[in-house]
Amino acid sequence: IIRKIHCRTFDDHYWKIKINEEKAIERIRDKIFKRCSQEIPYCTKLSIESWNETDHQIAIICKAYVPRNGHKIILIGKNGESLLYIRSKSIEEMEKEFSKSVKLFFEIKVALSGNDDFSC
Repeated sequence: IIRKIHCRTFDDHYWKIKINEEKAIERIRDKIFKRCSQEIPYCTKLSIESWNETDHQIAIICKAYVPRNGHKIILIGKNGESLLYIRSKSIEEMEKEFSKSVKLFFEIKVALSGNDDFSC
């Protein structure tokens, strides 16, 4: 007996967005490490929650998950200076990479303590 297996196929547009999301995450991660150096653990997780792209603009919602509230405070920085640096430098690089205007909405959250996906 032969069964027909139905599987979801992904078009080129889907893969292009996924690749671009990974590029964006790497740009943001790079800026976090440059700004915070050894103060922030390397287990900071980044997630693209939303990616909306038009012909001239990309709107990105990114969440950073850290293990402790103290790490969140360090990422934000005094008067938000670290977060502003991370965000503005990431936008600058992504605009060059994608040749479009980029709007980056960035949120930092403390991971739930029982979350198995979050381990350092």
